[in-house]
Amino acid sequence: MGSVVSLLFGKTSLEKYIQTIEIDSDRIIAIKVCNSNISILVVQIYLPSSNHSLAEYKDEVDTLYDLCSLHADTSDIVILGDFNGNFYRNVTSGLTSRNQYLENFRHDLGLTVTTSLPCCTGPPYTFVPYNHSQPSRIDHILVNEQLLTSVVACAVIENSPLNVSRHLPVFLSLNVDFGPEHPVRSEAYRRITFSWNSANAAKRYEHKLNATLQQAKYSNTKNIDDLYDNICKAMLSASLSAIPIRSYSNILKPYWSASLKTYHKTLKTYVQLGS
Repeated sequence: MGSVVSLLFGKTSLEKYIQTIEIDSDRIIAIKVCNSNISILVVQIYLPSSNHSLAEYKDEVDTLYDLCSLHADTSDIVILGDFNGNFYRNVTSGLTSRNQYLENFRHDLGLTVTTSLPCCTGPPYTFVPYNHSQPSRIDHILVNEQLLTSVVACAVIENSPLNVSRHLPVFLSLNVDFGPEHPVRSEAYRRITFSWNSANAAKRYEHKLNATLQQAKYSNTKNIDDLYDNICKAMLSASLSAIPIRSYSNILKPYWSASLKTYHKTLKTYVQLGS
């Protein structure tokens, strides 16, 4: 059975501020909560446990790093979930390879582990192993420096009879000012998949894009963000008018050909046989 990770939010007034983020991982999901005044990237993770290789763990951390780096300049960051690793306050040496890689990730992005702050209340652990060995704190909530001043409360919730998990809930409260209500609605960003395999689609797209770019006076645009936005709009407009649209499949990649599908099935067979 593969890993499962989910991110739930209440259907309240916050819903209109939410955009979904596409990530090529079954262990990392993200949304962006934003309007014209603020933008926060919220990432939920479930990193590989200790029975997975260090290489696999590093791959997922690298994916997480790329995601955060991509949005760091435009959004505040909140990362929460099961890291299957520990963060230690004021300890930077003598760590296991897994924890050291995790610490390097945190340091490079300038993140703070709120569950390690003195204000975080509750038990010093978040997970009790099934063999009842030493409990550990592997569930965390990280925020970037800009959000630290918005932290109102943080806690590891005590165990209760209604909690059937070996993990304890981790809680973080933020006081964020969304300002004027001019949300960027997620439905404004349509998910479109183009059928590039259709005959002459690429040539029609190239012709349409060249014509669109030549008509616009982009050389007079001094703001680089406006220039980027205009070029993206021109590319989308050319695509919509020149390339057929097919139904969307969230697992189908542009490079996924019939031969690659065959190789992938062969690889899975070898993995199952332990070869």
